[in-house]
Amino acid sequence: MLQRIYGTAWESKDALKSYLSKLEEAAKRDHRKLGTSLELFYFDPMAPSMPFFYPKGAKLLNLLMDYMRQKYQYYEYQEVMTPQIFDSKLWDISGHSEHFKDNMFFTETENRTMGLKPMNCPAHYLIFRSQLHSYRDLPVRLADFGRLHRNERSGVSHGLTRVKSFSQDDAHIFCRFDQIEDEIKAFLSLLEEI
Repeated sequence: MLQRIYGTAWESKDALKSYLSKLEEAAKRDHRKLGTSLELFYFDPMAPSMPFFYPKGAKLLNLLMDYMRQKYQYYEYQEVMTPQIFDSKLWDISGHSEHFKDNMFFTETENRTMGLKPMNCPAHYLIFRSQLHSYRDLPVRLADFGRLHRNERSGVSHGLTRVKSFSQDDAHIFCRFDQIEDEIKAFLSLLEEI
């Protein structure tokens, strides 16, 4: 039987003491404890690794989304909404089935295999290709606060990180080759602001 042993090494007792003190302080600010004590969110065994947001938590999330919407508007992103579940053919085309099948949720319905959306990229592509675009229409910047689902293994979830169901503000830019540099600069400015 194998057993994993963790340890740390320090050059002095004072350095070890300082490290242990920092760990103790970090534990006091652990977002999982704060989420419950501040009535922001909690986890229930009926939906493992999927957070439930209390009214205060939902309000906080909505304030963050409002802030992002203002930024997206300033940087000329257009908000879209996309479905939660797609025919598995889309995930085959995008490569998700091949590379992430074990981390996806699938179901059968009406003789079709459907997969819950683990990311927004293919959906944004479908929206973009559904309309004709002249080169003069570019760049097209699409943003989404879509709900995503990933079948994360038990044990990798840590509070609100690596959960199985989450909202992700996500954006994709469709542009001409000669616009790439300006789009990267604008995106980095947006990133710096947030």
